[in-house]
Amino acid sequence: MPARVNIAAPPRKVFPLRLVFSAFWLLLLVLLALNGGVLNRARGGMHHFVNVSYWSAHIRSRLLMAGPTAALVLLLSMHFRASVIIFLMTWFSLYTGWGTYFNIGSSPTSYLSRSGVFDWALGRSEANWTYEHRYLREYTGMSLRGLLWTGPAGYALNMMGLGWQYSLSGSWMGLVYYLGGETPNWNISYANKNLNGQIQWSEFYWGWWIWFMLEITCVSYLIMAIRKYLKLNTYETFDTPLHYSWTLFYETIMFILNLIFACSTAYYQLVEQKDLKNKGQTFFGLFTGVLFLTFAQAFNWGTWWQKYQFKRKEKNLPSRNSFSTSSEHLQVSEETTPLLPWPQNHPNIGQRLRETNGIINERTPCVFTWRQCSRITQIWQGLEMVIHLDTFAVVRWLLGALSALHTILVLMMFVVCVVCDIDSPRFTNHPYT
Repeated sequence: MPARVNIAAPPRKVFPLRLVFSAFWLLLLVLLALNGGVLNRARGGMHHFVNVSYWSAHIRSRLLMAGPTAALVLLLSMHFRASVIIFLMTWFSLYTGWGTYFNIGSSPTSYLSRSGVFDWALGRSEANWTYEHRYLREYTGMSLRGLLWTGPAGYALNMMGLGWQYSLSGSWMGLVYYLGGETPNWNISYANKNLNGQIQWSEFYWGWWIWFMLEITCVSYLIMAIRKYLKLNTYETFDTPLHYSWTLFYETIMFILNLIFACSTAYYQLVEQKDLKNKGQTFFGLFTGVLFLTFAQAFNWGTWWQKYQFKRKEKNLPSRNSFSTSSEHLQVSEETTPLLPWPQNHPNIGQRLRETNGIINERTPCVFTWRQCSRITQIWQGLEMVIHLDTFAVVRWLLGALSALHTILVLMMFVVCVVCDIDSPRFTNHPYT
């Protein structure tokens, strides 16, 4: 089989027409994400399941959001395992209620509501609280609820090479619900009770945001994977490994969030609530999220520790055996890691580990023949000349940076709530609960 060579990519010039086409495709993603808003609103009550049992209605309503979301990920990333994780973790996360916090300070009677999952730290609203005091508590609680939605699944996506941005994008849930509360009551749907209130608009905005972040994440990943598979090595601007300090910072944030979620799970088990079905499904959503994130972090850290131990042992090996031992070790690691996609599509390792001096050996999984790869490369180069594909990666990194900063702000607000509301009650005996 002939050797595979690196094919030069077209010049990286940004023409106005390329930016126009890029903006057009970005607009298409924005419009496609509107379906996520409609589905999330349907899950929240626009679609009513009649003549079915309590659990059947609740399961179907959540599948109404989780199923199409997973299909979106599979379609745009061609990554089956990522779509399975998005399906399961979105489905399970939707069982955790957030009605305690979604007024974002606008309801003076919020102290009569059920106990929220984060009340162990944020405290419960009291009758004499001001709007600003309620706003701080409920905005923080809603933002943490959004991170419970995107954090576990996003962490796994980051392990599979799709980037960390989605995991922190849930921190905007508080702001999204606040903006939904400020939206006028427009009756624009086919029924007066479908999309005519602030909470309904909030659900629509949030579903749109979730889908748009997943679209940007998946499209950026697919572009990067295709470039690597076609050996277009000039396109490496947004495919550089994260600096060690940022990786450590990100892992610390996720560990703190998982610790908060774990404490919330333990707290909510102690809450006394008359509606045991509601409490049961909320506890289920919390527990599965914490369990999955804990497993993913333990697996990721264990992999890092094994690589560290291997590098230490590798230094003591003779130089003539270092490369072969390293390649064999990485190949075994790549093949046995359960969260990695198919080997030739992984952006961090890729199939270069299966090649020796550019020669494809018999173990290399190749979907296309070399002649077909050449034709696909020519077609892809033509696409690169028409559309500035790096636009999607730029948008993903920009939204990721803003989400990271906002997550830090939410954690700071969390600390303020813990300190300021240390004397507030954590449980309530109100009959509604």
